[in-house]
Order: sequence, then structure tokens, then C-alpha cells
Amino acid sequence: MKFKTTFSVLLSLSLLSGCVNSSTKESAESAKKKSSETSEKKEKQKVITKLNEVGEIKKGNNVKYTLEPTEVIDVTDEAKNKKINDSNYLEFYSSGQGKQAVKVTFKMTNSSGEKLGLAFLDNVKVKDIDGITNLGGWKNDSSANTEFGMYQMTDDGEKVRDDLYEIEDGETRLASSTVILATPSDRISFVFKSSNFNDSIQFDLPVSK
Repeated sequence: MKFKTTFSVLLSLSLLSGCVNSSTKESAESAKKKSSETSEKKEKQKVITKLNEVGEIKKGNNVKYTLEPTEVIDVTDEAKNKKINDSNYLEFYSSGQGKQAVKVTFKMTNSSGEKLGLAFLDNVKVKDIDGITNLGGWKNDSSANTEFGMYQMTDDGEKVRDDLYEIEDGETRLASSTVILATPSDRISFVFKSSNFNDSIQFDLPVSK
């Protein structure tokens, strides 16, 4: 009886050990697969390094919209000459720390099947040549300039025009933003992320005068 009992215990422990090892092996393989898929996605991510080069936001294999930089230009003098509240745009929108203003324009084509927000840079961290994130900026919406995070509003607290900030399915439109940098730079870099489609485009673009 003792032999049978001992054998049964050893058999149970052996089976349990086998299950644990199998589970551990499966978890390791699963983690390795996910890591490999993530690495492959990063490797495939195209870095846009020049004007008129098209980047794609996808969900699976479906392109939801494209972004094409059409203009990245130094507008520092223009920002210094625009007055606001006894100051100028460069100083006002950077609390006096800005050294350069750069205007970035995208051509955006929406093929998502739904209405989307235009590609302004409100929530994008644009970095100068020293790796410093932009100090502020504004959307060049219509004839106005609206600070990042804000919208042109009516007295009733409604957006003046939704079409200033949105793009319909099938439309192609321009979206222009101006960012303020701490260091005068001949290149800027940033990642445009889509939370809706869990995808992103990386940009590293030259700044023209």
C-alpha cells in the first residue's frame, strides 16, 4: 500500500510539474510572439523625412487616413510682428521662452468611413534639435489663430464652425499649425499618434526659411 501511495504521489507531482512547465512554456512563447510582432511593426514603421512624402494611419491592413507634410517653414519674424495683449505671438504663446516659430502644414485624406478631427498638432510633442518639446503653439484655423487646446467659440460656448476642425470621409483637406521652439532648429521631429486606430506616423522633417 505504501508503495502504491508513494507511486501515486510521485505520479501526481510529475503531472503537475508537466502542466506548470507546459503553461510556462506557452506563456513564454506567447510573450515572445507578441514581442516579435511589436518589433516587426516598429521595423516596418516608415519615418517621413521630406515634404510631400505620404504617411499612413492604418487599422489592420486598412488605411484609415493619410498625412502628407506639404510645408514646414520658419515663421519667427511673422510671429514677432503679430501683436496680442501688449506682447507678440512668439512671446505670448511661450511665456517669453520661445526662440523660433515653425509652421507645419499637412494634406490629410480621410478614407476611414467616418468623420475625423483634422491633423492639428495640439497634442503632439514636437521636438527641436536639442530634443526639447515645443513650448506651445496655435492652430491656423481659417483666418484666425487659435491656441492649442482651444477652439473658436460663439458666445453660447459652441464651436464657431465644426468644419474648421473636422474632416468628412472621402475628403482631402489642409491642416496647418504653428509650434514654438526653445532652440532655433533646422529640423523638427515628432510622432503623430491616432488613439482611434492605435497607429502612428513618425516624422523627422527639415525646416525651410
